[in-house]
Amino acid sequence: VMRRIAQESIRLLGTVTRRPTIVYQRRLLHPPPPAHWTTVPREAFPQAQPEPPQYPDGYPSRTEVLATLVKLGVKHETTSNKWVRTRCAECGEEDMAMISPATTHVHCTACGNSEGFSVYERKVRILKKEEKKEDGRSQEEESKIVEETVSSTMDSAAMDDVDMYDRVSYLDLVNQHEKQLFRKREDRTERLRRIMDGAETLSPRDALDTVDSRAERSLPMPVDANIKYFWDGSTAIAEVDREEKVELLELCMMLGIENISTDTLSRFNVRVHMSSYDHPALVYPRYRGPVSRGRLPHGLKLIRRIKDKLEKENYPLDEPRFTGMFGLHMATLADRKVVVTTNERDALAVYEACGMLTVSLPKGELVDEQVIPYLEDFETIYLWFPHRHLDFARDYAALLNANRCYLIKNSDRPIELLRHNRSREIPLIIQEEAIQVRSRGFRSMIDVREDIKQEIINSKPRLQGMAQWKRFDALNRYLVGFRSGELTVLTGATGVGKTTFLCEYALDLFSQGVRTLFCSFEMSDEHILRWMLVQYAGLPLHRVENHHLVEEWLDRFERTKGSLTLMKKHEFRDKSIKEIFEAIKNHVISNGTQHVVIDNLQFLVGMSLVNDDGATSIDRYNAQDRLVGMLRRLATDYGVHVTLVVHPRKTDSDADLDVQHFGGSARVTQEADNVIAIQKRRDDVTRKPRKFLYILKNRYTGRILTHDALEMIFQPATYSHTLNDLSK
Repeated sequence: VMRRIAQESIRLLGTVTRRPTIVYQRRLLHPPPPAHWTTVPREAFPQAQPEPPQYPDGYPSRTEVLATLVKLGVKHETTSNKWVRTRCAECGEEDMAMISPATTHVHCTACGNSEGFSVYERKVRILKKEEKKEDGRSQEEESKIVEETVSSTMDSAAMDDVDMYDRVSYLDLVNQHEKQLFRKREDRTERLRRIMDGAETLSPRDALDTVDSRAERSLPMPVDANIKYFWDGSTAIAEVDREEKVELLELCMMLGIENISTDTLSRFNVRVHMSSYDHPALVYPRYRGPVSRGRLPHGLKLIRRIKDKLEKENYPLDEPRFTGMFGLHMATLADRKVVVTTNERDALAVYEACGMLTVSLPKGELVDEQVIPYLEDFETIYLWFPHRHLDFARDYAALLNANRCYLIKNSDRPIELLRHNRSREIPLIIQEEAIQVRSRGFRSMIDVREDIKQEIINSKPRLQGMAQWKRFDALNRYLVGFRSGELTVLTGATGVGKTTFLCEYALDLFSQGVRTLFCSFEMSDEHILRWMLVQYAGLPLHRVENHHLVEEWLDRFERTKGSLTLMKKHEFRDKSIKEIFEAIKNHVISNGTQHVVIDNLQFLVGMSLVNDDGATSIDRYNAQDRLVGMLRRLATDYGVHVTLVVHPRKTDSDADLDVQHFGGSARVTQEADNVIAIQKRRDDVTRKPRKFLYILKNRYTGRILTHDALEMIFQPATYSHTLNDLSK
């Protein structure tokens, strides 16, 4: 019966697929199938396509790293130097894994593991699958909670409501949000304190410590057989017997550290190892953090004397993980400064001379990115490399954030100064000769990263500025908008209508709410206001038939959105340029002025030098340069837009104006962000005058206009202009 059932099944199913025979060591693991069975080759099955690389450049960017951590629900924080601090996927220690912003490699300061972020991500995903969530939340729900915790600190729109919030409540909300981050830092600090319980009571540089078993169990550490052998067979400096002291002294004299005190050697936990042939060796231990001196180090360097020669040994031999730095075990939470050297002897000499925390790089001057996470919490780092290795020191400074790094360029090494009995010079060199790699006046890409991001994301609103022209909407196609912090220069021949256009130009802006200071040193305030009022009304109020409307339009003019202030020129007739500028600056600061109009540069300079009979043309040029520089700083420092009228040099009436035609020196056009010129023409047919607006310089949008495309049509009855774009 069973045979018939099997035959019927074969008939119905047709071909029965079966896994191909697997051969291992020439022995069949499974017997071959019956002859009437058909074996389908493996190629007939759909093969799993290899996954495309997750990151186009081979490794992710810092932004992709942060996005991945949020998606995985991994807690993390960004340090001041843009490293990402998170949990180690190898040893499980919180806040001990540091992700490099440059290469996105993950370095754990607890276990010394170093791996690419792709490997780290794969391990985290495996751990997430294995973990049983007690509250039953899915990974997506946890990721959503993490995102909400990061992004929903507070509602910025609600914070602006003075009925609900004030500065005190705002700070309270900020403090509540920071409690979680504080708890994370507190946990990390507590773990480090437990490690240091067996070390010194106050500071590892004050007294010798004892072995603490808790410190040994606090962090996982694979034991290297060679390290354990040499460490267990070594002797502390203070316990060396008389016979070995002679050998030790000869070794120290060969190394040049005979002037290093026993106390300093003991603090660095330097020990002595005697081989079976009685060859002495100094043992330099390396640690990954503050630990007790009795604990087995993570790495060793042995300098052994064999007759008249010195030999160097380094353990572990393969170094699968980072083995720490010499002197790092003495670091405390209170340390903010550290001296970094390329070898142990220089580190001992610096500490002997001034007692500063000093560490030695494990690979000498060669750049090792695994060192950087261990120096992340220091505010000031002194790099004292041999003079021929200064380029390597600069490379380290670039990785460590050059703003906190100081380079010591002294040609003498610390150990050389100590051997020549010049140890007193070491602290003076650190204090006086250390040069900051990058001073506060300079910034790197890391410093301006967020500014660049906002500049790109908000480029359109930034270009549009605080207002756009309504009367002269054609300007929006070229200048885009009226922006703060810029200097605009307006020029044109005498009598072409610069002041008339400038009045309407300023009127268009302050009627939209832009607070304006109008400084006319050539025309009276009443004349300026008369033109503005007629332009605002759009009616010839100066005509008799419209006199009854003057009061009404004055009321409307006073109720404009923005405030308009005029500078009394007779009050500053006998003032110097500096005094006039200080008055303008004080008004800008006290009134929050957004637009300063000055008409014009030459008249203002001439008014300030009117009482100086000895002033020459060179003095006028220098005064103009000074004033332009002051106005440029005013615009940049206080975010105010300055519009300056400058007369051109005398040229033919129909000659094309260019930036070379400006009066005074070239600094006016160099400092200006926008240069606008009114060009006068005469019609070839009617011989009537025509005016065109040229844009000779446009720093931020780059669109200039140097031909007759933007015609200015003037209405004499209302003193107003209409811009007609002929290029459409």
